Amino acid sequence: MQTPFSWIERGRAGLVAELAERLGRRAGSVFRSAGAAACEAVADSVIAALVADVASGKDAAGREAMLALVQRFSGSLGYADLRHLSTTLRQLVLAAAAEAEPAERQRVEDWLFQLVLVGAMRFVAQREQTFQEQAAQLEVRQLESQLEELKAAFEEKTRLLDVIRQASTPIAPVHEGIVVVPLVGMFDAQRAAADRAAAARDREARASVVIVDISGCRCSTAMRRS
Repeated sequence: MQTPFSWIERGRAGLVAELAERLGRRAGSVFRSAGAAACEAVADSVIAALVADVASGKDAAGREAMLALVQRFSGSLGYADLRHLSTTLRQLVLAAAAEAEPAERQRVEDWLFQLVLVGAMRFVAQREQTFQEQAAQLEVRQLESQLEELKAAFEEKTRLLDVIRQASTPIAPVHEGIVVVPLVGMFDAQRAAADRAAAARDREARASVVIVDISGCRCSTAMRRS
């Protein structure tokens, strides 16, 4: 008496070889780009999943095979590649099952349908994850670009403020070796440090005496307390 699904085991090597050859034959497919060895590995994993699932009466091996396939070719697998694999596998397996019992043929039909369904779901989920990762990377690059722009703007603003502070502190020579530094406007700790630096530079250059006139400036609260 013939054991159930024995036709699959008898024709397994031929199914793997024919499926691998057809996968690599289609121009522009991810399988052809991957090479003959990759096509044979894909074909062997799918046929092995079919053998395991018809023996167990479940579809777990087929789901795992499709998940591994989508993950292996992540980013390069197209829907046309997935459809080519499904239709080619269906043609070959049903041709091999021509003399099988109706119940066995129906079981294979159901398994092939589940394989297509799971493959499509895995493909969509993988694409969605890829799109989310790309969107996150784009957002990070945009934030980095904005941060660089803010940093450049802050540095430019700091430079301009330094120029303004230096321009607002005129140094007037009144006699040889003597200069007057009149202070106008708000006088705070930051400006005091800048004025002292400016006066020191002028003293080093040509003046031995620096007179600071504070009659025209207003001191900040912190300066008054100090």
